[in-house]
Amino acid sequence: MPQVFLLHGQNSISLDERVVALKQELDPSGMGATTLDVSANPLDVVRSACHSAPFFGAGRLVVLTNVNLTTRKRTGRGGAPFEWSELLEVLETTPATTTVILRADENLPATSVIVKAAKKNKWTIESFPVPRGEELAQWVAERGHAAGVSISRAAAVQLLSRLYPTSWRQETRFDTTVLDTRLIATEVEKLACAAVDGVVSEETVRELVPDRGGYTAFKLNDLIYAGQSGPALQELEQVLASGDEPERVLAQMASEATGLEAARHVAEFDATTVSKASGVSEGRLRMLRQKPASRNPEALKGAIEQLRRAEWLVKTGRAPRSEAVIVATAAEVTEEFKRSRG
Repeated sequence: MPQVFLLHGQNSISLDERVVALKQELDPSGMGATTLDVSANPLDVVRSACHSAPFFGAGRLVVLTNVNLTTRKRTGRGGAPFEWSELLEVLETTPATTTVILRADENLPATSVIVKAAKKNKWTIESFPVPRGEELAQWVAERGHAAGVSISRAAAVQLLSRLYPTSWRQETRFDTTVLDTRLIATEVEKLACAAVDGVVSEETVRELVPDRGGYTAFKLNDLIYAGQSGPALQELEQVLASGDEPERVLAQMASEATGLEAARHVAEFDATTVSKASGVSEGRLRMLRQKPASRNPEALKGAIEQLRRAEWLVKTGRAPRSEAVIVATAAEVTEEFKRSRG
């Protein structure tokens, strides 16, 4: 059998870097490496890549991505065109001259058939979970160092609190948000360009990193998407009177619509696939599925169109008063669900 590396985890940045390092080590010339997405290629193509003879007696390197999708049912969209048992058969008959890297961009449990096969065949298993809390703050500092700047712990905490205010410290059973390390790394690189004397300060973070703290559900959303016009507008009045910015309220409404639309597809696809595609945590999807609004595609379609127009008006400055746009949009979206309820 060939040498096989199983790389898995939700830290896509670290996965990318590990794959690059292995390529440089195992195929420095780049002449014998092939990368295939198993969810987009038939088994014959994968078999051909793994079983092909190396060039000029050198070794071959095959990188197979999305191997976790081979464990999904064929009848469910988002899976691979073949099953894990079929891929395993290919690997077991692959010549020793080929090295295979299996990549799964999710945390594979110890009970996974892929992990069990890896242990049985003594493959190299490496996991790349997204760190949380102090480890994540340290990871941000390391990304800054790699970009040539210094990011203090306080600035790193400020960055993470603006991107993932409720979930960067620890994962809970009710909020299993997947932290996007690509987003974090992109923000770090942006901050590096604006660093003063090679230092990223808390002030720089506040000026350049958008606050995503508004992307949570709250009482106003419950009233709007239940079609309760009077209570919804009263709640909105109180929210705006408390000093909450209209743009933030709009973001909350749009986030709820996105979550409800995503939850509507969980019945057709599995929750993990929907969560990965939409960015909505599995825990939140489960809660949103219980709301009648998630089973109302026509009202959701109308609401999303209203919200898209409101966002366009606000962001392009075509609306002289953002608050007026938010109030009108909230009323229109509430009416969408009120009519469907009637």
